[in-house]
Amino acid sequence: MKESGIVFDKIFINQPNKYNVIKDLNLTRYFDDQGQLIERLMKTDVADFCELTLIDVPYNQKFSCHSRFYV
Repeated sequence: MKESGIVFDKIFINQPNKYNVIKDLNLTRYFDDQGQLIERLMKTDVADFCELTLIDVPYNQKFSCHSRFYV
């Protein structure tokens, strides 16, 4: 990500409960390639303060979200 010029503070990988990470850190933007997870999070209170962004890949085309990141 650094080589691509993407600025970030922290990266969380393999976190068992991503809802808690978003909520506990009061994140304002969250990226994930799991469409089902993004759809589920959109139905929770974190969607009120965090922009949930789906990383667009061939296996998650059927999922809907408000924001997609095209790679």
